[in-house]
Amino acid sequence: MECQKCETRVIVGTIPKQHTQRLGLKIFGSRSRWRSCGNYTLWVVSNDAERQEAISLADAEANLSVELDEEGVTIKADTVGGLEALAKELRAVEVPIRHASIGKVNRRDVRTAENSNDPLHRIILAFATEILPDAEEEIENSENGVKYLGSDIIYHILEEREEWVEQRTRELEEASREKVVYPGRILLLPDHTFPRLKTCSSRS
Repeated sequence: MECQKCETRVIVGTIPKQHTQRLGLKIFGSRSRWRSCGNYTLWVVSNDAERQEAISLADAEANLSVELDEEGVTIKADTVGGLEALAKELRAVEVPIRHASIGKVNRRDVRTAENSNDPLHRIILAFATEILPDAEEEIENSENGVKYLGSDIIYHILEEREEWVEQRTRELEEASREKVVYPGRILLLPDHTFPRLKTCSSRS
């Protein structure tokens, strides 16, 4: 798949405004194939070096050949080859993959993992790449229990994931048992029942 580049120019006068909080961004384009939500990554660059890096990442993303599922884990790697190798090992142990991309783990990856329906799929597996500080903060503040596992060795990632799945499964089972109302049984023993005593008071 060839990665096509396009240039967008602002033709309406605007006043720049800095935003520090989370907000939604809507982008309008003329190419219909760019309108599919979540299929392409957008980069904002300020110099030629960042532009070349963005082009390289876009080319790698376009050539990515990792089969994705509607529900599964999130995986990251520093290169296409590393990502495909991690995906291959996960497929061998029947682990579904919902999202796969190259680069450092960012807040978008955390939100993707957080939105998984299966609690055991709310995990990010990163091979030979780093996690950004804002993504770490996002994980700490997550209410759905997102887990991050990163290593330069794929088998370490697989082993740590297995341990986490076992631990997380036990936690979910314990939490489920606490919500269950269990039936009870009462044994009535002979000569062990006592009538309720009534007291009376006299008025003089």
